[in-house]
Amino acid sequence: MDKKTEILNSAYKHFSKRGYNVSMSDIAKDVGIKTPSLYSHFTSKDEIILIAIEKEIERYCAFLEALYEKIGEKNWLDQIETLFFSVVDYFKANDQIRFYRNILLIDQDDLRKKCSDKVYHMELFHLEKLEKVFPRDAEGNSLLFLSVIQGALEVELLFYESEQTAETYITKIWRTYRENLGD
Repeated sequence: MDKKTEILNSAYKHFSKRGYNVSMSDIAKDVGIKTPSLYSHFTSKDEIILIAIEKEIERYCAFLEALYEKIGEKNWLDQIETLFFSVVDYFKANDQIRFYRNILLIDQDDLRKKCSDKVYHMELFHLEKLEKVFPRDAEGNSLLFLSVIQGALEVELLFYESEQTAETYITKIWRTYRENLGD
């Protein structure tokens, strides 16, 4: 693995835990270089964070692309259920849920706006795919579905240390949502 990739991986890990408060010295220490050497690879902490976010969004979009391809043969209700639990599981893995939450907490206005724009385009990508699944009122149902996922992810954050409690609530969220979908 090259140094740039190591730096981005370290930035991802630290950003997930501490948000924008990640220190350049912690990143440098992780990859075995001195802090000033980071600047031979990147111009600033903001650039490192922005690129780490872009890389994560690329991974998520690739995950979605593969997921939609995999579920294409199922009926629409089974597709929605698979999407729900797969997306929740994706965000639970590798601290993605905390990583994305920390994007909202970036205190540098310019960087937060750039990152928010990237997340917005990611959501548009997901929405476009999702609208092909629902047989009626595709836009409204897709937006509602994304909101239900957001609620499930908030539960996951709230009960971060209590996996069983989070799973219980997330399953209840799914069952309630599913009952209201109809056929």
